[in-house]
Amino acid sequence: GVRLHPGNKPEDTDGCLIPGMKTDAANDMVLQSKVAYDMLDAMIREAKERGDRVWVTIINPSTEPVAGA
Repeated sequence: GVRLHPGNKPEDTDGCLIPGMKTDAANDMVLQSKVAYDMLDAMIREAKERGDRVWVTIINPSTEPVAGA
């Protein structure tokens, strides 16, 4: 299955989602991934504790191809 986890470069994933606070397009990197992951993990855990369902919507406003895709 597709998972969310920290990482910085395309080689850190095999189709999973890597959250980040910033990007470094020149170096094809996601930055501050651990910070973003920890925030998302806390939000997801809180929602699940309330009995809420959690959905992830991926929006890519760029018309450029995604590196590593």
